[in-house]
Amino acid sequence: FITIVPYGWRGLYALALAPLVLIIPLRRMLPESRRFAAERAGGMSPRSVIEPLVALFRSYPRRLLAVFAVWFLFAVGLAPAGIFLPKYLQEIHHWSPGRVSSLYVFGGAIGIVGNIVAGRISDSYGRRTMGIAFMFAVPVGGIALYTVGGGPGVTACWIGWLFCDQAATTLLNAYGAELFPTSHRAAATSMLSVARYGGGAFGLLLEGLLYSVADGHWTAIRYLMMAGFAAAIVMLSCFPETAGRELEAIAPETDPTFFPAAL
Repeated sequence: FITIVPYGWRGLYALALAPLVLIIPLRRMLPESRRFAAERAGGMSPRSVIEPLVALFRSYPRRLLAVFAVWFLFAVGLAPAGIFLPKYLQEIHHWSPGRVSSLYVFGGAIGIVGNIVAGRISDSYGRRTMGIAFMFAVPVGGIALYTVGGGPGVTACWIGWLFCDQAATTLLNAYGAELFPTSHRAAATSMLSVARYGGGAFGLLLEGLLYSVADGHWTAIRYLMMAGFAAAIVMLSCFPETAGRELEAIAPETDPTFFPAAL
């Protein structure tokens, strides 16, 4: 339908404006956390933008660098592979735009189940164990996707790749929340978003550079997907196991005066 939507691809962004209306009631309905409300009532002075980041680096530098590195490396290969996929399917396998859309809609409905599966099995077998497994599976599936011939193999590879991608992303998001205490969690989440999108942008830059020396886009993407193996190795070497543990035991507050002990 892209030829029907006014202004083409730009018109899709207009559709995304509608959900923003929900911000108005949510602003009134969503409560602040009890800890923040208590601190504010006690006269907590507003902090600068830089202060939470400085405190985060001082308190948990190794954890931050480890999770930052995993997100960055993971995105280096993932972003080019995902963005170039429609071009790959249409140019190499001669898929129509409608068939590509059908793959995203119907195949994606299966692939996104990886979110649920990852949460369930990581509670039983461990975040670290399952995270490493899915992190290794993502580059394997991506390389297979950009290597396999035509037919149902392409569809199967994409669904499997998406499943593992969603599972790995879910576990990385869980780590981003569990490895940092309440006082630093929002700052850590912001830094990890920088890692994710910064790694994706860097991956696209590298793809353009590799394109001129490799045998086209698809070879360059296969090379970049190997960054996912490096991400899995960092997780294996640096990440602790968090499943089944209390948040206070995983990431205790380094500053006991930041929150009242009663809370």
